[in-house]
Amino acid sequence: MLDAASIAFFVLTISGGQVLLPVVLATCILSRRVHRHALFLELLACFVVYSLATCVVLYAGRQGDPDVEGHPLCLAQAALVNGSLIMTSIAAFCLILHLRLTMPLSSKQLRDGLGPLGQRLLSCAAPLAFLVYEFTLLGIELSHPGTLQAEQRDLICGFRSTGGTYLADRISPIIIGVFLLASLAMSSFMFTLTFSARKGLSSRSTSAPWMRVVLRFTIFAAYAGVTAIACMCRLALPDTPALHTVVSLYVATLPLAAFFVFGTLPDVLEVWHLRKRQHETQTDTVAMSRGSVLTGDPMSPRHIVADAYGSKWWTADPAASPGTGGQRTSMSVGWEVPEIAPPARHPYAAYPPGLGPADSESDIKNDYGRP
Repeated sequence: MLDAASIAFFVLTISGGQVLLPVVLATCILSRRVHRHALFLELLACFVVYSLATCVVLYAGRQGDPDVEGHPLCLAQAALVNGSLIMTSIAAFCLILHLRLTMPLSSKQLRDGLGPLGQRLLSCAAPLAFLVYEFTLLGIELSHPGTLQAEQRDLICGFRSTGGTYLADRISPIIIGVFLLASLAMSSFMFTLTFSARKGLSSRSTSAPWMRVVLRFTIFAAYAGVTAIACMCRLALPDTPALHTVVSLYVATLPLAAFFVFGTLPDVLEVWHLRKRQHETQTDTVAMSRGSVLTGDPMSPRHIVADAYGSKWWTADPAASPGTGGQRTSMSVGWEVPEIAPPARHPYAAYPPGLGPADSESDIKNDYGRP
């Protein structure tokens, strides 16, 4: 029988990580109107993996069973939960690092960030850390059976703080704390830069897209930073069950917080019909075009040239049609439209690459550097 704390824990982690975030992921992947960077999708997927890891014993029907501590299922859950939290913290840091590398240096310069190879390395960092952690624990257990031990605590299974499991229990909170605090420091620095850049703009609404995204990242990094502090307190006070329960409940809210921070951007809400669809603007360059038409309205023999808004129109002498006795019945009209470049746009006026709505497919191609 589950107690109130266990019920609250599983409601929080399942609703955020197994219901709401998968809906956001499906929207970003399947919808043509929502375009997100691979690092963004990876971060949300990490929260889903963490949520599934916390429910391994529950879905196996062994939650609350006193004999589960000696079962390999409890050890597997401890390894998966710690590994998924390490993967999530590294994924968050890589995403914020990508945002920093694409942040405009000035009002006239937009940074492209890392190249394709650098982007792939960033995308592989979090899953690779997860695999290294899991296979390391697996190797230790296979080479020295019984070295790693898990126990039912903090509402889920975790490593024991004694014996050969001491390092496994201590290393993961340290790694998580370092990357989350680094993410908080970097996002706070970007928010300061973005806020300072607004002072030199004639209209503060120009920097609104970047400000909104950076503010969301800063809020979430601050929220996750509390997790890092809680992990440190847990290490300092290992024999405080009440504190461990509070920390576990707080960490369980991270997938739900990720949904409210990252899953409620305007384009996602438009797809869900929770926000009125905004009018699309096209930013393609109008190419030079020429053409001619025929009209049946006879005109005088003189040439007429008009120049309005940069477009040049001219007429040729009306020509005589065969079989009309030399009567002029048609006239050739030609036009030329000059190349019109789109107005220059401040770099902060567009959303960060792959982290917000885009005006059109052309805007996605031009701003992101790829279709």
